[in-house]
Amino acid sequence: GAAAAAAPRAPAPLKANPRAAFEAEFNAIPSPERRRLKRESGRRLQSSGGSASTNMECFPAAATIQLADGATKSMASLQLGDAVLDASGAYSPVYFFGHADGAAEASFVELILESDHKLSLSPDHYVTANGVLVYAKDVQIGDAISYANRGATKSGAVVSTTRSLKRGLYNPYTLSGTIVVD
Repeated sequence: GAAAAAAPRAPAPLKANPRAAFEAEFNAIPSPERRRLKRESGRRLQSSGGSASTNMECFPAAATIQLADGATKSMASLQLGDAVLDASGAYSPVYFFGHADGAAEASFVELILESDHKLSLSPDHYVTANGVLVYAKDVQIGDAISYANRGATKSGAVVSTTRSLKRGLYNPYTLSGTIVVD
């Protein structure tokens, strides 16, 4: 099974310019939340390559995604236009990357469920825990995390939460607004 994580939603209608679409979506966020996001995006993580990257709503390079043809692909290999499994069990194309930095090394939260399923994501990535969206860093042992398994949404209790350094910061945007990872 795989955990479904909330991915940023595509603006409707999708604009031809991905940057303009992102800015339109960002500008639709209420002002206090937009200010918080701007503050947090200013926090930089120094990658081993010497470049700076932000760590908002990302997955590590080794995270895996299922494609429409049934194959799996690492986040590092994902490309624009790839149709990926979403939380509804359908396949949705990737239209934009908020981040795609394979050289960055960042802190990730690893959630392990009672089913032994593991999900690694950035601390400020949203997940559905106990029926509500929360930051991954706020998930506690015993919380019920929603995840996708063979097209069905299931829930499993978290048995472990840890932090670890992993390589890569990837944030794919899908037209459906969700993506199933790992």
